Amino acid sequence: MTSPTLILPERSHVIPSDLRAAIGVDKVKDDYSTLTAYAVDASIYRMTPQAIVLVESEEDIAATVRYAVQRGIPLTPRAAGTNLTGSAIGSGIILDVSRLNRILELNREEGWARVQPGIVLAELNKKLARDGLLFGPDPSSGDMCKLGGMLANNSSGPHTLRYGAVKDNVAALRVCVAGCQGIWVRRSELCRSAEGA
Repeated sequence: MTSPTLILPERSHVIPSDLRAAIGVDKVKDDYSTLTAYAVDASIYRMTPQAIVLVESEEDIAATVRYAVQRGIPLTPRAAGTNLTGSAIGSGIILDVSRLNRILELNREEGWARVQPGIVLAELNKKLARDGLLFGPDPSSGDMCKLGGMLANNSSGPHTLRYGAVKDNVAALRVCVAGCQGIWVRRSELCRSAEGA
């Protein structure tokens, strides 16, 4: 007796096709293996997305956000996927920021750095250590986790009393919202927003 053949439900290829036309063929994935890999993070949850977008610039992010908003498609940013809450998985488009992984600017005198969201915490601190600097929040996944995910989770760690959580170490964010290429949000604005919530 042969085992029954597994029949997978049909998926629409419209979303990945549209995204390829908007931002490039090599940046959009929807093959079975990739979707299966992105259906999980370090949590116990599983949710298969429609497409994975491997962004390489702010323009890629803006185009993806614009497309998702116009069509009402859920959009989930993802860094390393090391969180335990299921916040790096989603049923729509996964926006993977791993390729945005550089230090853009370092001010040694004032003790700050401008970084992209895909930089790994351990790599950032290795580079900062050359100048006697440190990004203080230290979650247990520090060898793998990325700054974008740490920001999304407001990560901390065993030295929180000394260094604080991520929110205590961020002066400004450049964010992409619907209808806008990117805007800067300063710490004072972040604090006012949190108080009003």
